[in-house]
Amino acid sequence: MKLTKLVLATLLSILLVSGMACGGGVNEVLKPSFGYVPAEWELLQNVPYDADRTHPYEWGRLSYEKLYEADGRPVLIAGVTIAYADASIYIPQEFQGRELDEETLIELADEEEGNQGTGPDYEGTMIIDGELAGYVEDCVPPFEGLNFEHCYKYIVFVKESTYIIIWVFYGKNNTQDIMDIESMLNSITFD
Repeated sequence: MKLTKLVLATLLSILLVSGMACGGGVNEVLKPSFGYVPAEWELLQNVPYDADRTHPYEWGRLSYEKLYEADGRPVLIAGVTIAYADASIYIPQEFQGRELDEETLIELADEEEGNQGTGPDYEGTMIIDGELAGYVEDCVPPFEGLNFEHCYKYIVFVKESTYIIIWVFYGKNNTQDIMDIESMLNSITFD
């Protein structure tokens, strides 16, 4: 009887380990929160990660924005969005296994920025919630409908088994928004 229990326990262990190695395991995806949000900022989205992938976006999202009124319509002047998902599914295959490396994190952030602008003006690393993050930043001149020079910052990192992309938008010369965004980034935690 003891031998049968030992054999069954061993087989179960082998099945669990092989299932996880083949992607059959489910990783816990951590949920972000901000410890600080400026009073004039508004919650735009708070969509939990869908592990079953039943909604069209699949990523969890937490977004705050700052708007002002211009010609009777709201205009975005600053925003922070955290998108988060299972790292084993969403990190591009060519980067898997290297997602804690500085250069890889910057490359991943650059991949995100590559979808939006003309190439980063700045790149580097920073620490968010105790984790090394890569970022790229691109500033663009004013254009119709947005009459101030503005910047986009793309931040990428991994916390445990969670892949995180943070998109930041702000006016380049708006010191208060820049300080508020830095405070928000420094207040991010994951549960």
